[in-house]
Amino acid sequence: MAALVSLEEFKQRIGVEHDRRDDFFLSVIDGVSAAVEAYIGRSLWAADYVERYDGNGKDRIVLDNYPVLSVSSVKINGADVGGWEFDNWLLMRPEGFTRGLRNVEVSYRAGYEHIPADIREAVMIIAMQRVNEIENRGAQSKTLAGESVSFSALPETGGMPPSAFSILKEYRRKGV
Repeated sequence: MAALVSLEEFKQRIGVEHDRRDDFFLSVIDGVSAAVEAYIGRSLWAADYVERYDGNGKDRIVLDNYPVLSVSSVKINGADVGGWEFDNWLLMRPEGFTRGLRNVEVSYRAGYEHIPADIREAVMIIAMQRVNEIENRGAQSKTLAGESVSFSALPETGGMPPSAFSILKEYRRKGV
């Protein structure tokens, strides 16, 4: 799994020019990237997949990974078949997919060659929050100059800041 934002992007965002904390920042970025992919329910970087699906007797199958960039082959019961099309996350074939258990094999490429800007923004927001939590040792409130400031744990968004949550929920795997 590759990080969804670069160390350089993150350091620029938080205004750090030195490299003394690079390992710490990389650890946070990697952890947040993994958590975001787990929440979304799929890998985001473009990759090649060979997957088996149950033939459903219908004219479409929902692929596990998306957006689909290309489909190189479709086999039903071990035989190459044609007449298929794909669109984002669907594989379509007007003749249908013969019913059977794991009898449809699809070889395809899916994901993002470049992570969308809004996903990168959500990762940055969460990573900045995580750095602040670690640096403040998980403090829920702080008193400065006689003023008390409280921080919300945000349980309704799984601990994510609402702005990041609203971005990422749009990318969540269908049916998750």
